[in-house]
Amino acid sequence: MKASISKYVLFEYLSGRSNPLERQLAEEWIRREENSDTFYQWVLEYETRSPQFIPNQDNAIELLLPENSCRYRSG
Repeated sequence: MKASISKYVLFEYLSGRSNPLERQLAEEWIRREENSDTFYQWVLEYETRSPQFIPNQDNAIELLLPENSCRYRSG
């Protein structure tokens, strides 16, 4: 029998919060080639909703462009 899983079950699996039955269902579903397009769409959606890293952009800019840098000063 080909079991279909919900997006919720896959998201729980990706987050590591799935129970053993959900994990088994997700892994079997992922292995089937006909699910690959849906899998990658859902992974992209999951990663967009749940970023693993959120950079501190202000800190990064300060490291790249220190205030005493002559190249980027105006005037």
